[in-house]
Amino acid sequence: MLTNEQDGEICDMTRGADDNLYGQTSWFPSLSYPPVVWSPDNGQSWQLTGEDGLPIDATLDVLQAVPEHPGRLLMGNWSPGGVWESNDHGFTWHRLLRGLPEIPAGVFCIYRNPYSGHLYIGLRDQGLFRSTDFGDSWHQIQTPTVGIHGRGYFPGLVAGEGGMLHGSQTGSPQIALNDATTFEGIPMSQADLNHSVQAWPIDFPLDTPILRTIELDLLSDELDFFMYHSEDNGASWIVTDAPGRYLPEVTTIQTDSGLVLAALDQSEMLTVSFDLGNSWETRPMPCQSGTTLKGLNGDLYMRQRHEPYHYWRSRDIGLTWENLNFPDEDILNCRYEVIPLALDDTLYVNTWNLTYAMYPQHMGVWEERGYIWEPFDHLGYVDWDIVAAPADTFIAAVSDYEHYLSISHDMGWTWEEQEIEMPPDLHGEIGVDIVYDKWRDRLWIDTGVGLAYMDNPTLAVGEDVWVFQPATYATLSAYPNPFNSATTVRYSLTQPGEVRVTVFDLLGREVAVLHDRMVTAGEHELLFDASDLSSGTYFLNLNSNDQTLTRKLTLVK
Repeated sequence: MLTNEQDGEICDMTRGADDNLYGQTSWFPSLSYPPVVWSPDNGQSWQLTGEDGLPIDATLDVLQAVPEHPGRLLMGNWSPGGVWESNDHGFTWHRLLRGLPEIPAGVFCIYRNPYSGHLYIGLRDQGLFRSTDFGDSWHQIQTPTVGIHGRGYFPGLVAGEGGMLHGSQTGSPQIALNDATTFEGIPMSQADLNHSVQAWPIDFPLDTPILRTIELDLLSDELDFFMYHSEDNGASWIVTDAPGRYLPEVTTIQTDSGLVLAALDQSEMLTVSFDLGNSWETRPMPCQSGTTLKGLNGDLYMRQRHEPYHYWRSRDIGLTWENLNFPDEDILNCRYEVIPLALDDTLYVNTWNLTYAMYPQHMGVWEERGYIWEPFDHLGYVDWDIVAAPADTFIAAVSDYEHYLSISHDMGWTWEEQEIEMPPDLHGEIGVDIVYDKWRDRLWIDTGVGLAYMDNPTLAVGEDVWVFQPATYATLSAYPNPFNSATTVRYSLTQPGEVRVTVFDLLGREVAVLHDRMVTAGEHELLFDASDLSSGTYFLNLNSNDQTLTRKLTLVK
């Protein structure tokens, strides 16, 4: 026994050089113990290591020893904190870079090939990295652009009249305008070596994308929360404070007087804003605690988090609430979220793969319909959306554990699997979000490593295979901006091509050519030295593969 505590366990093991074993630990939140224990004698004896150098309250989800470097450990967490390294068996730690991105991200996995010793790290929203020298240096392996996903309860992908929004775990969300199939990065956050930023899309009414951010200081463990909206399709952003300390749920409600934001914060207060987050009003809660806040057809829905697990609806933006008398409290208590859909005021709810419906003329009376998939273990979270077009109306659902797309043409009574063909880079991936873009009659699937879409899905009904196309990504940003004398320009491409990066002044005169040649797909970085230019506004321009991106730069001396 290493301690007298009963509230801890060893979750996983990894073997280093010689007889060294390392255990990944999990402790009760009120206990302060290191995340790793070490045995130098093949498990005969164990000792606690240390936390020196780690962020406050660091947790551990993945741990990997490197036998070729005795004492070297790599660790990470699913939340955006970056990769951490120890070279003394876990007693002291430091952020691992040496080719890894500076902006911290969540760590999905750390894998060591037992034959070659090559190491791989999967970073959430940043891709896959490999080391062929046992962790001394790292290089990115080209993959599709990786985005955030909501797993059915946080929207990672949002369709709106103005276009599409795709969230980010590193503070660089993506926006798609016009035909809404080509995404560009939004340079809107202050993520850096010691700060991680998550950006979640909320809505995209005409010309006005809306997002929220969670900004974490890794050194102090302090969180800041902000609302962002743009009145010019993302060219510039207006920042407002978020209500409360934390926003687990934010949704929108379309009313006759305009768009309303509704937020459920960690202090379990419901607040609404009629001016895009500039001011907030508190509204009564129908229950002691709530989750799964969602606006549908002008109404607001809330699931009660604790017993008796009711489901509530408000028709007046949270002033009054009615209990919808959901039939199965045990289902509401399961770890899977209750996901509501509404069509013509008929409410559809999915709980753990099972569909329920309630007609507006029979308030409080629920029909148990059918299973999206026949029950089996490890189904994961199910996300769904209603496809409603003149040709047809149906529900489409995906699971984040399996490569499935399931369709119901009778609104939940019966379901059938639809065979799909994803783009080559995404083939075989799971679906974590599904969104129907009703403004463009387009069905989207977020695989977690790239977006794919299919136009006119109602016309594809009856076809043996539904073929999805890949979204295209092009990013262009500069940091810092505003800047003094010099700034770093970053851009990314999904395919190789001729790239020309230039800078123009307000009169449209070309003042600098930063790049003009063939480049490979992936991330690229340039330095713009403006020491010979005067203070003012300039425009950064990228032309490649028939795509043109422009960003405003502000030089301040």
